[in-house]
Amino acid sequence: MTAKQLLTPRVIAMLSIISMLFFSSITFVGTGNATEELYDVVVRNGRVMDPESNLDAVRNLGIRSGKIQTITTKSLKGRMVIDAKGLVVAPGFIDLHVHDMNDEHHRAQAMDGVTTALELEIGTADIDQWYAEREGKTLINYGASIGHVPVRMVVMKDPGTFVPSGDAARRPATEAELAEIERLIEL
Repeated sequence: MTAKQLLTPRVIAMLSIISMLFFSSITFVGTGNATEELYDVVVRNGRVMDPESNLDAVRNLGIRSGKIQTITTKSLKGRMVIDAKGLVVAPGFIDLHVHDMNDEHHRAQAMDGVTTALELEIGTADIDQWYAEREGKTLINYGASIGHVPVRMVVMKDPGTFVPSGDAARRPATEAELAEIERLIEL
């Protein structure tokens, strides 16, 4: 089975949810019998790495209502059980330098543990349109900044698609163009 077949949108979403749950409250099991409780999802035998608590050990996770309820060495029961033996269970990674946001790229990022991709270097000229195009359609979390370069390209009517190739690359902006660039960035 190929990685593409294995990483269906549902599996990617589940992996993202599990890794993002580390940002929620975590309750460690102290005393009591954890085996009697039924969890929505149990992740078994994964190497749990939590930077906040410095935990780095093989554990079982019990998840209920979208939140990690327990991290323990005890056996847990769940409606869905994920065997994570030989795998690391950790918070998702954030990629701060992404340009090509599409499903194939997001699948590859998810395979590397990335749960959030951000276009912060170049950005976009129309932040509202950028978000509207992606809302509810991506496999991982996403974000972008409004960027000087794409706004400059719009104002200077540059034909480039990603970086300037016309006037925006060859000449200084006029005072009027600078004012319009500033206005669009401030919107």
